[in-house]
Amino acid sequence: MDADIFDERILRRAAEDIERIEEVINEFRDLVPKNRHLVINLRYVPSSKDGIQTEYYFVDHDSRKIFFLDPFQADSMIAWWEALGCNSMGHLGRFLFL
Repeated sequence: MDADIFDERILRRAAEDIERIEEVINEFRDLVPKNRHLVINLRYVPSSKDGIQTEYYFVDHDSRKIFFLDPFQADSMIAWWEALGCNSMGHLGRFLFL
């Protein structure tokens, strides 16, 4: 699923979320893998606080793991089922607890 970044509300929220994620990474830079990529998706969900839900995960390329910056129930993410090679909860790890 791709976020509609042409939608001003989605784009603004994405920028805010990415800024917060960068702040956390800077604060814990010694703990966060350097060879990583962020995957982020935003979508409208009426039941969320502001109507927009953000889903994200990081890929650590060196360890070939998916990780999060906070506790998260990953199997609820659509991307969980799209991540090739991720066949069990043991393939995932939480990196930081905020």
